Amino acid sequence: MVAFDKMTGKLAWQSKSLGGERAYASATIYEYNNFRYILAVIGTDLIALIPETGEITWNYKYLNPEKWDQPGLIWTNTPVFTDDKIFLTMGYDYNAKMIQMAADGKSVSEVFTDTIFDNHHHGVILYNGYLYGSNWRDNKRGNWVCMNWETGEIMYENEWDTKGAMVMADGLLYCYNEKGNVAIVNPDPTGFKVISEFKITEGAGPHWAHPFIADGKMLLRHGDVLMVFNIKA
Repeated sequence: MVAFDKMTGKLAWQSKSLGGERAYASATIYEYNNFRYILAVIGTDLIALIPETGEITWNYKYLNPEKWDQPGLIWTNTPVFTDDKIFLTMGYDYNAKMIQMAADGKSVSEVFTDTIFDNHHHGVILYNGYLYGSNWRDNKRGNWVCMNWETGEIMYENEWDTKGAMVMADGLLYCYNEKGNVAIVNPDPTGFKVISEFKITEGAGPHWAHPFIADGKMLLRHGDVLMVFNIKA
C-alpha cells in the first residue's frame, strides 16, 4: 500500500509488503471506538493500516492459495463492517468469513465461515442487521441471498435469472443482474420480494457495471451506453 500527497503527488508513505498478489478491491476507512484504520486487501490478506503512517496494525490471511485453484487477485469486494465485525466474500465457491477485531485493536479472530454467500464481484449491502446480495454458482449463474449479520444464518437463497450488482436508496434495493434485468426489491429477510422490474435493451457486452445513485437518479452503464433513470418519488 502507498499513500501520496493529493496536491503534489509526493509519496507520503509505503507500507511493508506481505508478499501477496495485487487485488481489485478498493481500500476503505474503518472506524470503531477510538480506532481508525485503512482496510485494504492484497491477493491473500486483509490488512489494517494506520492512515497517517502506513504501519500495519494487523493482517488476516483470508485466501489460502494451496486450497483454491483461482488466483487471489480476483478478490474484488471491499470488506463490509459494523462495530468490531468485518465480513469478507470473494466468489468462486470460496468460503465467506466473518471476523471480529480484538478489543485492543491489534488482531482479529474468526467468528463464522459461510459456504453460501460467496459474492462474485457485485458487492453486498448491510441493512437492519441483514446482508443482501447475490452468490456464485458458476460464471454465468448465481442466486440472491440474505444473511443474518450476527449469526450467519442464511435467511433465503432465491433465483432471479442470475447473479448481479445491488445498490440501495431510500430503504429499497436496486438490483441489476447479468442478463440485463433491473428490479426494485424490498429488503425483507423472509424472501427476495421484487416490487417492479424492467429490461436494459441498449448497449452491448456483459452487464457488469454497477449501478450508481445520486440526487434521485440511478445511473446504469451497459457497454458504451449510459442511461439515467429518475427514481425520486
